[in-house]
Amino acid sequence: MAKFFAITLIFVNLCFSYTLVHAQNLGVKGPWVREINVKNYQYTAYAYMRFKNRSKQVKTIKKITSPEFKRVEIHKTVAESGIARMSLLYELKVPARGEINLAPGGLHLRLTQGKREFSEGDIIHFTLHFADKSSQKFSARVQVKSHEASHILPH
Repeated sequence: MAKFFAITLIFVNLCFSYTLVHAQNLGVKGPWVREINVKNYQYTAYAYMRFKNRSKQVKTIKKITSPEFKRVEIHKTVAESGIARMSLLYELKVPARGEINLAPGGLHLRLTQGKREFSEGDIIHFTLHFADKSSQKFSARVQVKSHEASHILPH
């Protein structure tokens, strides 16, 4: 019985390790959430980070969720006729062995309908949901940045 238990434990650990390594092929570097705005009694924030794909395949992020916000959307700043506006993206493809940077004035996450108030230093949790049905968790700290570094375009 002890031998069976040991073999089962090893098998479970190997399966878990494979899943963890497979999901962790996408590095999340320097994640942070910029100031929380109160608009119509709903908390809205913006998140920035760099995704680094260590795998040999494209990693397609289909959805991002957070228990602290009702909606997390991937947005891209686009300029049309000299006017900048936000465009909603339904997926984000991180190239094989490549990177995508989410930064103020470019790609970013828009977090809406926060479930509580947030302060500088608070941690917000996220889950990336990939096209291959795997997922990966990460967290980001709320930071107050200067207006030069902040997301100043209206949505």
